[in-house]
Amino acid sequence: MIKTAIQNQRPQRHPHFFRKPLALAVSLLFLGTTPAVAHADPGVTDLDMNSLYFLSSAYGVNAAGDVAVGYFMTSLMGGISHAFRWTQATGMIDLGTLSTGNAGRSVAYGVSAAGDVVVGWSDINAGGRHAFRWTQATGMIDLGTMAANKTDGSSTAWGVNADGNVVVGEAQLGVYSSRAFRWTLNSGSATQGTMTDLGTLRTTNDNLFSVAYGVNKAGDVVVGKSNTDSGYDHAFRWTLNTGSATQGTMTDLGTLKSGNAGESFAQGVNAAGDVVVGQSQTDSGNTHAVRWTFNDGSAAPATKTDLGTLKSGNAGNSYAWGVNAAGDVVVGSAIADSGDRAFRWTAATGMQSIEDWLTANGVTVNPSAPKTSSAYGVNAAGDVVVGRLINSHAFIATTKSSTTKGLLDLVENHKSLAGSSGTPARAMQDASLVMHGAHSSPMRGLLTAGKQSLWVAGDWGRSDNQGNDGHLGAGEVGYARGINDQVMVKFALGRTYSRQDTLFGGNTKVDGTYIMPELIAKLSGTPLYATVSGYYNWSETDVTRGYDNAGNREYGRGSADLSTAALRARLDWLDALKAGNTSVTPYTSVTYIRTKVDAYRETGGAFPANWNSRTEDSTEARLGLDVVHHLDDKLDLLGRLEGVHRFNDTGATASGDVAGLYGFSLPGQHYKRDWLRAAVGVEGRIGGGMGSLMLNGSTQGNATEYWLAASYRMDF
Repeated sequence: MIKTAIQNQRPQRHPHFFRKPLALAVSLLFLGTTPAVAHADPGVTDLDMNSLYFLSSAYGVNAAGDVAVGYFMTSLMGGISHAFRWTQATGMIDLGTLSTGNAGRSVAYGVSAAGDVVVGWSDINAGGRHAFRWTQATGMIDLGTMAANKTDGSSTAWGVNADGNVVVGEAQLGVYSSRAFRWTLNSGSATQGTMTDLGTLRTTNDNLFSVAYGVNKAGDVVVGKSNTDSGYDHAFRWTLNTGSATQGTMTDLGTLKSGNAGESFAQGVNAAGDVVVGQSQTDSGNTHAVRWTFNDGSAAPATKTDLGTLKSGNAGNSYAWGVNAAGDVVVGSAIADSGDRAFRWTAATGMQSIEDWLTANGVTVNPSAPKTSSAYGVNAAGDVVVGRLINSHAFIATTKSSTTKGLLDLVENHKSLAGSSGTPARAMQDASLVMHGAHSSPMRGLLTAGKQSLWVAGDWGRSDNQGNDGHLGAGEVGYARGINDQVMVKFALGRTYSRQDTLFGGNTKVDGTYIMPELIAKLSGTPLYATVSGYYNWSETDVTRGYDNAGNREYGRGSADLSTAALRARLDWLDALKAGNTSVTPYTSVTYIRTKVDAYRETGGAFPANWNSRTEDSTEARLGLDVVHHLDDKLDLLGRLEGVHRFNDTGATASGDVAGLYGFSLPGQHYKRDWLRAAVGVEGRIGGGMGSLMLNGSTQGNATEYWLAASYRMDF
């Protein structure tokens, strides 16, 4: 399964002729961006952050896709970046810096296959920045530089091999010289290693420069770029010499331009190290994606393939950003007749736009769907590609199976998942409606010793969630008995329902059966009454999630069991204030609600989601006044004013995966913590019993906004 961050190109310190891809705008929506990693299966994940995080970007992901690394900034840090390591279990962990007191900045670019080694750069106390290697056991270790004084100059780690023991990047050697390096962990040490200068392709002594961007799985093949005697920067492939731990051979991969003039750049390498991809200038003056292949034991490339472009006549530019583990599928971006397009290349098909690749595999691509712009990563099998759309949203495209194929705009799909993640909120809303609707007036209908009553009651209301209409209701029957003049008990049995529209034509339905026992006791020697209420609801939810696949609307449908338990403690000061026919009863209460939603799998559509189980709870305190005005012996006017404080403002995280392709972890729904509620109504004799009707309104937009509560009670 792919469960990683969106593939993207690293920022370069030495930009030349090649066009540097922009960071995906989706990173601002907590969908990270990451570089090409030959041994990883790239995809997408949603990084778990709260509102204090205003910018983040993920640049590396491990092989399993459950660890992402990059940088984040928060309002509390004043815009200073810190490296992070993210897992679904831990969330985003600040890795700190090499500076005392975690001052300065840091960024993480690479992560090992297991996810336990992280590399990047950090500011140091002496000024400048140094490459680092981080593990949980050692923390952030300074890899130094290749300058005479190891604290001088700067260095950056761009990549790390599968086991985390080989780090590659660039380090300053002198005032006007920086070199590609390969750092290897010393045998038997957790912190000490050897930084080796990989040299350059230039033979003169002035202005020497090289940088390493990628390393293969074993760590014995490194790729990047270097300046040359010709004055151009060329792609290189460095291989470790047989029998040596540090010495190797740097090979000029040349260019597609006659006489090896012009410039080239190596970005990615496959797992074995025998396929390198990048871009090169051509005789036409354009830049084309290129694929170099090597035979066993040969330093020189066996083939140097111009992958062409998508534009008529092979004009325009193209760039290769990623390659799969076997090296037979290359992805990148190219200029087509209609604009920039993401491409997928194989020897059999040549260069195809992602749209044409999907169409050739039976996917109907709606012409109105946003077009792809760049592809940055491909999985090991070559049938899943990730990148960016022209709207700057991340995409995932796949032909993985006959049922799982198409193209998702991951920002829009993220919205559809978020819209369908509110099932616990619906169940908790149902519980609150019962406890603070039909059971919101425990002082009405107090019974003395031996007296009994039966009642029917119901509530119906409307709610709004992120601009989507919903409605809910409850109905119950109940029995009450006065144990003595101080104590009475009540028991209700009822049904709840709620219906909530969601984005893209979806909806969430929750239906349940509940029981509610209550105990009301007058506190001896006081005018105070204590009420303790319990609530338990067995429910089922049916969720329909709408989303777009290649611009065509599809729906995933699923069902899950829910259980909701609640407990309320309330204190009323009966008729604390009286003026004529009007009495006022102040009250306060605390309510705790807990809901558990079982795991479920959607069916239907090409990209059904699998949802993990989750539990959500809420604690609310209420302070209010109940007002009763007696018109006559048969009719009372009722009023209520209540203030509510919720102690937690965020719901439970919703997590799962989409069609086994990528994982998601959605921050819990944000709730308003303080709101007001007001109600007006009447209560009067109807036949042999008492009927009441109250209209309630609330300023809490993501709960019930207004509802009507009705009841009929007979005492005997």
